[in-house]
Amino acid sequence: MDLATYLTTPAPGLDPLGWVLFIAQIVTAIMGVYFAFLRGDSHPIRGPALRRLGYTLLVLGGLGTLVGALRLAAVEPFTAPFWLLIVVAFELVLAVYALYYARAIYPPLKAEYERVSRSSGRRSSTRTPPALQTNGHAASASPTIDSERAVIAGGRRESRRDRKRRGR
Repeated sequence: MDLATYLTTPAPGLDPLGWVLFIAQIVTAIMGVYFAFLRGDSHPIRGPALRRLGYTLLVLGGLGTLVGALRLAAVEPFTAPFWLLIVVAFELVLAVYALYYARAIYPPLKAEYERVSRSSGRRSSTRTPPALQTNGHAASASPTIDSERAVIAGGRRESRRDRKRRGR
């Protein structure tokens, strides 16, 4: 039997290839539910992309499962094997686009996001601490030493460490 005859001959029930494709459709729909609804990814670039992929997988997997169930139920127009293969062809197109997105579109978006987040983070971390002000009166020796330590230590972390050491 040639390929054209196989694809156009109505046959109720599923052959071994049909069962494999039907189970693959169910798995695809489950993966779509996972990516769309169950996976909580808070990354602002990756999260929405995975949700869109999940919605698409859910729709295509649900459509393939429906076509497979209609073929199992021997509903007349859907007993031909080509219906399930059409859905699989759409899923292969989705897989090619997902690979293209992962290789060509996603890395520049992620790099741009990281560049912007790093540059905004640098601005806040490069702030210099405010200078110590004196009121013009002479102070005892110990506060002067403590204030020198705070100036030498520099940051809040070192200052907190010095306070803990003095408290022991």
